[in-house]
Amino acid sequence: MLLERSGSVVAMNGAMRRLLGSDRGEVDLFDFVESSHEDFSAYLRRSSASTSPIVGAATLKAREGVSRFRLNCARRSGEAQDGVLVLRCLATRNSQFSILQRQVDDLNAQLHVRQREKSILEEALRDNHDLLRELQHRVKNNIQLMQSLIRMSAKGRQTDEVQELVSAAEFRLQAMASAQEAMNRSVQAGTAPAGILLREVAESVGRAFEAGGNLDLQVADADLPNDIVHAVALIASELVTNAVKHGLTGGRGRILVRLEPLEDGFRLVVHDSGPGIDPGRASQSSGLGLVRALCRQIGGDFEIAYANGARCAVRFGTSPQGVAT
Repeated sequence: MLLERSGSVVAMNGAMRRLLGSDRGEVDLFDFVESSHEDFSAYLRRSSASTSPIVGAATLKAREGVSRFRLNCARRSGEAQDGVLVLRCLATRNSQFSILQRQVDDLNAQLHVRQREKSILEEALRDNHDLLRELQHRVKNNIQLMQSLIRMSAKGRQTDEVQELVSAAEFRLQAMASAQEAMNRSVQAGTAPAGILLREVAESVGRAFEAGGNLDLQVADADLPNDIVHAVALIASELVTNAVKHGLTGGRGRILVRLEPLEDGFRLVVHDSGPGIDPGRASQSSGLGLVRALCRQIGGDFEIAYANGARCAVRFGTSPQGVAT
């Protein structure tokens, strides 16, 4: 139908006449509107401002009884000054809208299912995260227990050899505890921040030998995968311990601990300002032997050089397979 914004009908087709059951010449559509007249009037005002159809709905007193209809209404194009509106009424049982409604209902149902699945997955992820944290805390506590047991076992056996073994064991356990602490403090699952890890390792060795002021830490802001964290921590502990023991003279000297990012991995450098490493001592040192074994475990390369002191460098990738060659 064509109608004015006031609701007065200008013209309507046969289908609309049959729908309303009206053959009168002058018809006011508001006489057939069962729903709120204020809402319907506001809808007509909005429609009069656009030549594009505005979707709405209204309850009309049709010939077959009161029914809900979908509406499309717009200002008649090309007749901007006459204020005449074009209104189309579509029964909600219209097959087009039935199909559309079914599609909307299906999409809503799928959305609810996806949201429920997402909530379940998020809850499971939180549970797994909490379990992982608890496991990591227990591992750390067990490491501390092992350190205590080693100290207790060494009491009464104060030989240099025993003390050397106890000290080496404690440093290695402390390195593993530092690895656990770094994983605990990681914001990304499956990784550990290299900065936290290497600082914990180097500073614990420095405190033990009262050499914290001799350390120069230059660690890149990077994350290490969990499957190589313990090995890297042990390697760093052995190299820093060796540098503190043999690279300082009278408590003087400098020990550089640096982690550099590479295209395919990292390079860990421990460089002291001491006399260097004697080739015979390097081949006999159990600590350096452990470093070589750990490097093989993570697919890394280990190099010792003299450059105004001993310079130990370990190049490794982000997985146990190592770096590309």
